[in-house]
Amino acid sequence: MSTRLDRCLCLEGWRLAFPLAKVCHPPKLNSYHIPLILYCRGAGRITASPFRFQVACLAHQKFSSIIKDGWKSDFSLLDNLKQTQHTLSHWNRMEFGNIFQNKRRLIRKIEGVQKCLAIRRSRNLIKLEYKLKCQLEEVLKQEELHWSQCSKEEWIVSEARKTSFYHLAAMIRSKKERVVKLKNSYADWVDDEGSLKNMAREYFQALYTSDSVADCSAIPCSHGLVLSSKQRLRLDRQYMKDEVEDGSDIFAAASIRKLCPFFVYYLYFTCNLSMAW
Repeated sequence: MSTRLDRCLCLEGWRLAFPLAKVCHPPKLNSYHIPLILYCRGAGRITASPFRFQVACLAHQKFSSIIKDGWKSDFSLLDNLKQTQHTLSHWNRMEFGNIFQNKRRLIRKIEGVQKCLAIRRSRNLIKLEYKLKCQLEEVLKQEELHWSQCSKEEWIVSEARKTSFYHLAAMIRSKKERVVKLKNSYADWVDDEGSLKNMAREYFQALYTSDSVADCSAIPCSHGLVLSSKQRLRLDRQYMKDEVEDGSDIFAAASIRKLCPFFVYYLYFTCNLSMAW
């Protein structure tokens, strides 16, 4: 009878310092003990991330104007969404930038200004320091919104309302979603990244592929609920702007810290509803 301990405990600070750490279980060789190997510097996967709307963009002053310029009234909804995605991606790279890089850049500038102030006091340097600190406060708010969206926590106690909590919650969630090993058809564990991709592709190809053709002619078509002509006309009618705005009042008491997957889209459309009409 043997027992394997396959868990390691760590503190919050250690987890934030080593986000890619992982635990591996080598085979038992010349001992009755099964060792644990802790890799502190795991290999991160560099993949192209799809476009995702960030709630932190709403804090930027030019965000609404960017949406208004990119949205065309003569385009369909699908074409407008694609165009807006392209416009926001370009704006994010050229102007909004990376939140964490902006934070480090502003901190370095503030340190440089404070060193100059320690040597010689100047009114211009004092104004510059105040301006940089105001910009840093905005970036810190964006960082908090970013980690709040990533963590997707529905309720957070007041003592834990800090950026490190959101960061840790997002890291734990990302760690749970990452596939590290899979068992193949021979009951062997596979951890090679290329083999994992092939196994996933083969699984879904087999899942959505059928060798036989199903006969659907015997399925009755007349059973089930049928909409009346009056109900169909009511569904096909054009919705007015006032109806959409009245429906958005349901979410008026919602908080950004209580994000759900649909609330992100609600924020996007309600904050920029006027340009679609």
